[in-house]
Amino acid sequence: KVMLGKIGLSVGKTRLGWTTISLVSRMGNGFGADGKPDDVLLTATGIVENSGMKIDEERNGRMRLSDWGTSPVYAEGIPARISLPVKASRLQCFALDIKGNRMAEIPIAGTDGGGADILINPGYKTVWYEILIGS
Repeated sequence: KVMLGKIGLSVGKTRLGWTTISLVSRMGNGFGADGKPDDVLLTATGIVENSGMKIDEERNGRMRLSDWGTSPVYAEGIPARISLPVKASRLQCFALDIKGNRMAEIPIAGTDGGGADILINPGYKTVWYEILIGS
């Protein structure tokens, strides 16, 4: 588990052993700190590639893209737990489609310390999530 201030991130297994996760507060209210509402965009990505893309490893250890491939683009879904220092009753989370429309609501679990955990996984078939934090 990685702690970023009071926000915790636990990432499951990914294809190449890495991920990029970003949390952006759209209202600038500190992710619900001090009871303030917020709207947070969560993005979780791993490897992204075109269908049929080919990467060759050269003798000097460098990589070379020998075929760009074609559409569709495939993005790895990331299994992760995002822990927020906010009561679960104040939170809602939605998986978003490529246009930012809500596809599915994601369950939120309360924690013993009064915070909440959001569990994302490849089953949601997205890399974008909206977290709403009420007052």
